[in-house]
Amino acid sequence: MQSKSEKRLQPAEDLQEITKLFKASSPYFFKLADALTKSVDRQTLAELIAGDLYFRSTGRNEGDFAQYLLTKKLDIVTRMIANCIPVVFSGLLRDREFRSLIIEMTLQALS
Repeated sequence: MQSKSEKRLQPAEDLQEITKLFKASSPYFFKLADALTKSVDRQTLAELIAGDLYFRSTGRNEGDFAQYLLTKKLDIVTRMIANCIPVVFSGLLRDREFRSLIIEMTLQALS
């Protein structure tokens, strides 16, 4: 298995891969975006972005931000998960590229 640093692409290659993936699975990305925006209002989204940037700017890891969300913003996380699960399952069942991306992301998160 390659390390994260070995697997990094060049910016042009990143853009090409993201564009290819989006074009192949765009209905599910739009549905996922709709589910997320239905879950939170503008102020809450801005607060989540500010929180994420705060944790990153202080050198803390994603786990710290996740813990913050689960302890202080559990209602928001619950709404987001409840709205996103049907979209993700639909994409997993119907779209090969989307399924590959979700599986790869899950494997990376677990490693």
